[in-house]
Amino acid sequence: MTTNQKLFDGTITANGNSGGWIDLPTTTMLAVLVNILAGSGTITGLDMWLEASPDGIAGPFEVPADQVLLSSGVAGANTVQANVRDIVDAKTTTAAAKALGVYKHLPAGKYRVAWTLAGTTPSFPIQIFIQGK
Repeated sequence: MTTNQKLFDGTITANGNSGGWIDLPTTTMLAVLVNILAGSGTITGLDMWLEASPDGIAGPFEVPADQVLLSSGVAGANTVQANVRDIVDAKTTTAAAKALGVYKHLPAGKYRVAWTLAGTTPSFPIQIFIQGK
């Protein structure tokens, strides 16, 4: 079964997650796409990662990505990272960016994206999509 879903579409201003758990009982591979629009305030750190739970109650457990790419228009940021937790790692600017996390061996279960956001009145409009099979 192939899945294409929007997990979140809104503005983040504090630590949080994409909401309720998405049940992926037969999905074994997943791409998480994060579209970060230009933000405001002072940002001292934005981290985003995939969380899993076998039943939506236990955990949550952090899921390491096989590969992550943060595309920001800055050449140095367009480097693929392997075997990392964060889809977005220590972002400290309000500039727009796109991030992709690839999970090649995903156990069946329930998933969501979580984040920490620190700074002085930080605000980011973001969209999070998943594509899996």
